[in-house]
Amino acid sequence: MKKSEIISIIEQIKDVNEKSSNSSVFVNTSNPVVKELCEELNIMMEFNRSLESNYIKSENNYKQMLSNISHDLKTPLTVIMGLLEMLNFENKTLEENSRLAKKTYTVAEELHNIINEFFELAKLESMDSEISLSQVNLSEIAKKIILDFYDLIKSNNINLKLNIPEHTVNIMGNEKSIKRILRNLLQNAIQYGGSTIGIDIVESEGYASLIVYDNGQGIEKQDINKIFNRLFTLEDSRNKKFQGSGLGLTIVKQLVEQMNGEITVSSAPFERTEFKILFKKFIY
Repeated sequence: MKKSEIISIIEQIKDVNEKSSNSSVFVNTSNPVVKELCEELNIMMEFNRSLESNYIKSENNYKQMLSNISHDLKTPLTVIMGLLEMLNFENKTLEENSRLAKKTYTVAEELHNIINEFFELAKLESMDSEISLSQVNLSEIAKKIILDFYDLIKSNNINLKLNIPEHTVNIMGNEKSIKRILRNLLQNAIQYGGSTIGIDIVESEGYASLIVYDNGQGIEKQDINKIFNRLFTLEDSRNKKFQGSGLGLTIVKQLVEQMNGEITVSSAPFERTEFKILFKKFIY
């Protein structure tokens, strides 16, 4: 290895470090040892650049998440403070005070749910608690959740369409997680104001699909790949009136993946927005 080659390599590395450039180390040489050294140095520098880029991205995401949390908590807190101030005013009837107290409780409950969702997602992402998988009857679980939501769906004048097999559809899953998934998806469908909500369970070779759809405002095409991102809120894509943490779909995706399932979404505004979850069937 020539001295000039070593000097050239050192100078190039210094230049990359000082300017934080994406340049590579190159030496015009026929020496295989020098060539290999340059290749290894370039691999190492590229790896270092990748680490730095990921760190910056992670830091930005963290800041954005804190900003989202601050915004999500600030809104209901401001409303609660305003309601409490109104309750403090004199010359109010018992009926007026009762109405304000109920409204305060409703908003406080919303705040409580938001905080719970943040903690639930943090727990899922940290893998603090593993989801135990066993044989569960998907059709039975779906029917139970539909009964829970039936009055709310009807009170909103929503047409409910069901295609659920009468027979048992056994999958590998977790009953509590599947119930949470269905609740989140149905809450979204109800809040986004479509006139129709549907739930289908479709069987195929070795798999069962759980499909929840509605004919509401839908999701913009450019947002389809973002909706499961915890830094993205559906209010930007579907309904500006939607209130909540925006973490519902993020939690859904985490739960689906921990059950070794797959979730996809498609949307044609005011026609059909569909969430499809693919589960493995239970094999006897």
